[in-house]
Amino acid sequence: MKRVIPVLVMVILAGCATKPVDQRLAQLQDQDQPPAYINGYLSGCDSGTIVAGNPWYLFQKNEFLYKSDAKYAKGWNDGFQTCLSQKRASGY
Repeated sequence: MKRVIPVLVMVILAGCATKPVDQRLAQLQDQDQPPAYINGYLSGCDSGTIVAGNPWYLFQKNEFLYKSDAKYAKGWNDGFQTCLSQKRASGY
């Protein structure tokens, strides 16, 4: 039973974590953003969220794409700044 509870908690938290990503993805797709921008934005947003103090996210930045793909880099920068600002404003 002791092993079941941590697994159950992780499954519940994983379900909660996917909703914001799905919403962000849908919003970016609705704006007709290219895939490279969307990929960069989502990685940048997660990175901004962890820098703001939320330990449930990972800092993600594909350095190769950041240096070689302007759309990825723009998306990463936009996502990082947006989510960092939002999380800091919300007091997280």
